[in-house]
Amino acid sequence: MPFQIILFGPPASGKSNVITPTLNYLQLNAPKMFQIDEILKNNKNYNLEMSNLLKHLNADKSQINKLIHNENFIKEMNDIYFRNRSKIENYMISKIKESIENNENILVETIGLNFPNNIKYISKKHDLYLVFTFKKFNDLIQGNQERSCNEIYDFIKYKSDAPHIYLSSITQLQKIQIKILLILLDLLMDCAKNNISKKFGKCRIIVFDSDYYKIILDSDQIPNNDNKWIYIYEQFRKILLKFYPF
Repeated sequence: MPFQIILFGPPASGKSNVITPTLNYLQLNAPKMFQIDEILKNNKNYNLEMSNLLKHLNADKSQINKLIHNENFIKEMNDIYFRNRSKIENYMISKIKESIENNENILVETIGLNFPNNIKYISKKHDLYLVFTFKKFNDLIQGNQERSCNEIYDFIKYKSDAPHIYLSSITQLQKIQIKILLILLDLLMDCAKNNISKKFGKCRIIVFDSDYYKIILDSDQIPNNDNKWIYIYEQFRKILLKFYPF
């Protein structure tokens, strides 16, 4: 049976890094991958707008590091990112639908904040794997800032691809992390209520610790008895405390 993998996670949470461990763990062959940032970096208009925004900068990491903490700069960069991203999302979705119709195995990488409303191409004819990846919140902040700084630096110094990043403020990352955790909790509750198969067909939820490429939750391990509620509570509490200690 063909499969779909939807890979969730905040910006810089290590989504791309867990693709191979996910395929190995699930013993699946390499699928056709849909990573919107990979499409975005080849978009001429995006590259032009980003070049105009960054052309006054020197290859000075201290200057760049100051800028990526500036709220106005973050807004300008994200406006360019999302304006161009929205133009190519429909193209990507049409290609995903085409692949589903051809019964191809696919992987879609997404932040997933509006799941499942924004994932209108899920097929019950495919086995569905919902894979979440998290980092400790402080590491997520540091990783997001380091990635942003390095991609801007490489673009200026080496004329590499335009930075295809969602440059998030700490407040934005907090909101994103919480929202994805809540989406995960809703899905686990659906598993416990035996509702998830009604929504998506055959579905399995995997949670990765992307720092160690380690599986920390697999919905196939949820007990099929009254202990499932305790199991889900304990597992989710561990995830919450590990990745977002309040």
